[in-house]
Amino acid sequence: MCAIYFVPMYDAAFSRIIDDIVSEREAGRSQIAFDFEALPGAEKARELMLRPTDSAPVLTSDGCERMRFGFSVGYASAPQFNARSESAAVKPMFARHFRERRCLVPAAFYSEKGHQFCLPDGQMMYFAALFRVSEDGWKEYVILTRDSAASQAVAPIHDRMPVILPDEYHALWLEKGYGLEAAIVDVVIKE
Repeated sequence: MCAIYFVPMYDAAFSRIIDDIVSEREAGRSQIAFDFEALPGAEKARELMLRPTDSAPVLTSDGCERMRFGFSVGYASAPQFNARSESAAVKPMFARHFRERRCLVPAAFYSEKGHQFCLPDGQMMYFAALFRVSEDGWKEYVILTRDSAASQAVAPIHDRMPVILPDEYHALWLEKGYGLEAAIVDVVIKE
């Protein structure tokens, strides 16, 4: 669930971080191959496709930072890139981060099983997420997910979807101690 999402390449708020990521990919220093043509919906020179282990722009209470997508887990070959919003506050892997290290992940749209989902007005969406500092010193994040039953667009495709926070909840989410329950609202998205 929510393993691929896209960030506008020329968004002024994230331009420095996006420029660094694109330069690394073009120089062949990225961990994942970059192919704009590989996924429908990704238009060359418009959106940057992001997948687990990629680095991406993320918003924290301190501003915009570059982080790696997914918590590295020593016993698994793949990173943990999502956390269930219903249980993240009590799961040992996420509980401390839920209380102390919250962030927002900007996205133009996300892809699920070949379908792309965005806000109806085409505005940037922000996923609720948690971050931590890994053993190798990188900050890394997971995206919180929720049941997709309330979304007519997503429910037929997948049973989970990212927690998309409306603008009025951004500052509250980034404050330590603020509960997610009040911020989870049914945001209308379209395919």
